Amino acid sequence: MAMTVWLVLSLLVGLMQFGGLMAFTSVLANGALFWVAVRWNAHTQGALVLTIFGGLAILFTAMTLSIVIGLNKQMLMTFLTTVVGTALAVLIAVVVFQLTNRKGVYFESMQYVTQLPLPLFLAEAMLGSLGAVMDEATDIIASLMALKEERPDISAHQIFRSGREIGGEIMGPLVNVLFFIFVADTLPMAILFLKKCQFVGLHLQHDHVVGGHSKPD
Repeated sequence: MAMTVWLVLSLLVGLMQFGGLMAFTSVLANGALFWVAVRWNAHTQGALVLTIFGGLAILFTAMTLSIVIGLNKQMLMTFLTTVVGTALAVLIAVVVFQLTNRKGVYFESMQYVTQLPLPLFLAEAMLGSLGAVMDEATDIIASLMALKEERPDISAHQIFRSGREIGGEIMGPLVNVLFFIFVADTLPMAILFLKKCQFVGLHLQHDHVVGGHSKPD
């Protein structure tokens, strides 16, 4: 473990220099915040899970961007964009649950759940989408800030169109990255199911879809 940490730190500092050191520092700080949040959630027995992890998401965003980008206008714009984007993602999840009555989603598929599953799922969705939203927002805003510096006379409409184009170009690779992370996480279980001649859809339904109260047929 110590060798792995040392190797990661050496690569970050060697390749990214001061920026790499700041990125590693943000990981350590976020890890400490996450540990405090988990202990607090356990102490309250899950009664404040959304409040705790909602606040944690905001702290994650503020601390990471402050350390990596610095306290400036770009950091503030990225922070607001990330918070709003993550909140919209969670809101969409809530609306979909309400419209579908959580049909086809099974809480019992969640692992190690010892508290109310729906708030815990929403907290997972919040933290899970936070990284993707922050990555997208950081890239787009950094590109637009550079564009604004090169062309001070650019109009707001042109900036908006440029942002959409940059986002469209980034989204494709980002979706593939998330997909391969999903595949890597499910690969051992998928191989086991396939060896036992089970359907892939059955594996995806039972292993990764959570919510609901009735069991699958």
